[in-house]
Amino acid sequence: PLVLMITFSVFVGIIAPKYSPIWPDPVPYLKAASNKGGEEGAGNGVAKVGYGTDDSRLGGPFIGDDSIVFRSEAVEKSYWKVETKEHYTGKGWIPSESTPFRIGGEELIPVFPIPSTVETRDESASLFMFMDYDHLIYPAGIQRAQFQRDYILEIDSTKEKISILNGFDSSPIAPDSYSIEYKVPKYQAAELRETITADPAQIDSEFLARYTQLPDNLPDRVKELAESITEKETNWFDKAKAVERYFGGAGFTYSQSDVAVPGETDDYVDQFLFETKIGYCDNFSTSMAVLL
Repeated sequence: PLVLMITFSVFVGIIAPKYSPIWPDPVPYLKAASNKGGEEGAGNGVAKVGYGTDDSRLGGPFIGDDSIVFRSEAVEKSYWKVETKEHYTGKGWIPSESTPFRIGGEELIPVFPIPSTVETRDESASLFMFMDYDHLIYPAGIQRAQFQRDYILEIDSTKEKISILNGFDSSPIAPDSYSIEYKVPKYQAAELRETITADPAQIDSEFLARYTQLPDNLPDRVKELAESITEKETNWFDKAKAVERYFGGAGFTYSQSDVAVPGETDDYVDQFLFETKIGYCDNFSTSMAVLL
């Protein structure tokens, strides 16, 4: 009887329909945990997707998380921001030193406003938070934010990060919901194609140096690749589009698991562009920024 029972159970197990695994392939994560994601890497092992303040060491696999962060009610989709880091180190991104300042709730939010020469329209949106963040999630062109309580905004203009503070004791608060007013720019491609060099009247040298910074030890072949991709274009807009198109081909593959961590002598962008060509948003966005 025991043999018959085992035989029947095996038979049922073979012919029964199979469900997809509820967990991702564990092998990449086990490898990452044992050797930090690479043969000689010095990363932080497996990451979990989400907002974090430390982007100084990029690379390696991550575990996806479909938890809802916030819901927005608006007339159209927006690119929602939290903060900016502009200093590429060869391993990741760090922000420059900055001195935050505070403004009252009714004041305009001074985070890189859209140039006055650009046509805009006024829009508003309501945000409903599912996680306790004490920073503002906002679109480009933000003007004001409104909450259901007294508040102060702490502005870090270098990081473009806006923290929300209690208006009574200046302690951080994480509101359940808030509304924002912002301007949506309307750019003309023909006008963008007129830009072929930096206009000192619109972009000062300090600003340009800060946002085009690259490490001294960036491999020469990264710069050579950028020049070869854009050599046929004569203006900044078409050069940027050429770099964007490059990532749609050239053998690049999106993956959240089979992602390398740079070793001590590897540059994060160089490794992705010339060796692995496998990665996720950090790999693609950082590489495009460096090429630009």
